[in-house]
Amino acid sequence: MNDAVQLVAVDKRFADGTHALKGVHLRFARRQLTTLLGPSGCGKTTLLRLVAGLERPSGGRILIGGRDFTQAGPEQRPISMVFQSYALFPHLDVRQNVGYGLRMQAGAHRRQDNDANDARVHEALALVGMASLASRSTASLSGGQQQRVALARALVLQPEVLLLDEPLSNLDAGLRRHIREDIRGLQQRLGLTVIYVTHDQDEAMAVSDQVVVLCEGQVLQVGSPREVYEQPGSEFVAGFMGDAAVFDAEADAQGRVHLGPLCLAPGLTRRQGPLRLVVRPEAWRIAPASGAGLAGKVVARAFEGRLTQYRVLTALGELQVNKFHELQGLQLQAPVSLFLDGPGVSVLLGGEGAAPQGP
Repeated sequence: MNDAVQLVAVDKRFADGTHALKGVHLRFARRQLTTLLGPSGCGKTTLLRLVAGLERPSGGRILIGGRDFTQAGPEQRPISMVFQSYALFPHLDVRQNVGYGLRMQAGAHRRQDNDANDARVHEALALVGMASLASRSTASLSGGQQQRVALARALVLQPEVLLLDEPLSNLDAGLRRHIREDIRGLQQRLGLTVIYVTHDQDEAMAVSDQVVVLCEGQVLQVGSPREVYEQPGSEFVAGFMGDAAVFDAEADAQGRVHLGPLCLAPGLTRRQGPLRLVVRPEAWRIAPASGAGLAGKVVARAFEGRLTQYRVLTALGELQVNKFHELQGLQLQAPVSLFLDGPGVSVLLGGEGAAPQGP
């Protein structure tokens, strides 16, 4: 079996009546980083806590390495977790924080060789670049350093599965990018199985082998970052993953797709008739008005460093257009023409709601 973790019809209701998870079926492959992605309240953290054993499901089963751990406590599971708050002990130094789990293991299960434990602690700190700060108080560390200590404390236990609950949410934007690259590098180098929770789409796209999009306790889509971005299975996924617009369009017998005055070349779909067309903001080509394409007027413009965002009022509504360089002459109220002739356009695979789930 290649599954590190399997959820079978997992349901979770809280005492206040909240139905947090609704019959979820999921498989998490070994040696892959899978991200649970969705808005606040979608059930992603509840799902992570169920895998960790910090919550019990109302129904269904949780298998880890093929064994049923549904009713097992967290201390019985071959899992480590890094919490959003890091949960470091301020009265212990870095080395003691990282070794804490090993000491608890030794006390609960068996006598362990202190020298071997010290070596494992040093190795874990070296993996995250913190060996030189082993004697420092955790209270004196920066946010990024504290995050690394929390990660080392999880890794030192050599878990079958590593759980990360929004590990970068307390860091500034520049440090988030750096740390997420470190996490991804460690995961790939060590062949770790990681389940990672975030609400940040860019973060999920950057670190994941597989993305699971959740909403209102249901799994809407599972796939690689590219699959989920380029072939969304529902309008929610299309909008959540990168501000896509969705339009009613029509495919003719030759496979061409017609959207207002625009005609897209064959290749997008094999179906004929009405369909829903997903268009990413970067898919639009914008030019001064020429009488061709989709006519519009620039109603807003924002320079955002790496790209310029235009809002264009058209017969199809107000559209967002992202360009990686500012176009000369496109001032506010300027008439423009829009075209679709590149990547970033797809036909919606599913409907409004959740994609069908299977065991």
